[in-house]
Amino acid sequence: MIQIATVAAPSIIVAAVFNLEDPAERFMIGVMQRVHDDKLYRAHALKRVEVASGRAVMEIASFNPPKRARSFMLIIWKIDEVAIQFKDCADMKAARAAFNAA
Repeated sequence: MIQIATVAAPSIIVAAVFNLEDPAERFMIGVMQRVHDDKLYRAHALKRVEVASGRAVMEIASFNPPKRARSFMLIIWKIDEVAIQFKDCADMKAARAAFNAA
């Protein structure tokens, strides 16, 4: 069964499709929600992608620490490998370009 799961961020809710009957996908949804619970990371876009290790979700995110400049990154949530990869980007424009190219 495919269902919609959401990752809530401070000012935006971004939805992605996950198979909630798949334990690996349910686990990664939980990890994503815990990372975003602290409100330091803001999700801007999510999409499903295939990587060498299998299924993954790619996210454009901003890191918003108090009293420091905001930074942008891609976060790749690797479902089958059970791994998270952070890729720093110079700005939102660079993050969107990398996101769209994947």
